[in-house]
Order: sequence, then C-alpha cells, then structure tokens
Amino acid sequence: MEMDLSKKKKSQVMKLELLNHVWLMYKIVFLNYKKSKLDGSLPNAKLELEFVHGYRCHDTLNNLRYTKNGNFVYHTVAVGIVYNKEDHSQLIFNEHFDDITSLALHPNKKYVATGEIGPYPLISVLGTETGKLKYEFVNPCKKV
Repeated sequence: MEMDLSKKKKSQVMKLELLNHVWLMYKIVFLNYKKSKLDGSLPNAKLELEFVHGYRCHDTLNNLRYTKNGNFVYHTVAVGIVYNKEDHSQLIFNEHFDDITSLALHPNKKYVATGEIGPYPLISVLGTETGKLKYEFVNPCKKV
C-alpha cells in the first residue's frame, strides 16, 4: 500500500504484526502547520432549541396531559414541552439539569409541575400558556 504525500507532508511508518496479520500504520505530520489565531476561543454563536422529538415512557406513567387550551404537555429527557397541535409549535422548558421523571397538572390546567431525578432534584412549576417558570423548588428532599 502506497501513500501519495505532497511536499507539505512527512510520513512515518510503523509496522505492527499480531496473530499472523501485518498492519502498516502511518503517522502524517504537516510540516507547514500553523495554529489558527482563533484556537481556544469561544465562537461568536448561540444555539437555541427549536423543536424536540421524542417522548419518555419507559420508566414513567401518566406524563401526557391536556392543557386548558387543548395543547399537550409532556416531557422527555430533561425538557418539559407544551405542544400546540394547531400550528405544530412547542413551548420548551429546559431549565432542568437531569432527566424529568414526574409531571403533574394543576386542576385548572394552567400550571404544570415537573420533577427531575438525581441527588439534588429540582421541581419546577410553569405556566402552560407561556412556558415560563412560576416557582422553583431546589433540593426539596434536603433535611432541615
């Protein structure tokens, strides 16, 4: 096996024999390589979650509900979702740090509580119409 190397590259070959098989391993070194001035700095960009696909059902029960407006509220991974079936849009709540494993809808169907798993669980209460956080209980299992 031959490799066509340009003048800008230098190759080192290592031969490895194991169990009656021979492998040739190539280490390629770029001679004119210069680090970019941008290496190590953060990009000038921001990622925003637009749409969530999926539904958690393998270890949770009763985690899909209807809101007052007829939208679906459910969760998957660490994201709470209010899905509007009319315009195929979602209100996304992604302030949890670990997987959401519980969901409860207020009787007036305007508020939903989501709870996560983990050693310091977070319980969040949000509005189903806005998707905005109303209340947050940090580490509710902590002994006083």
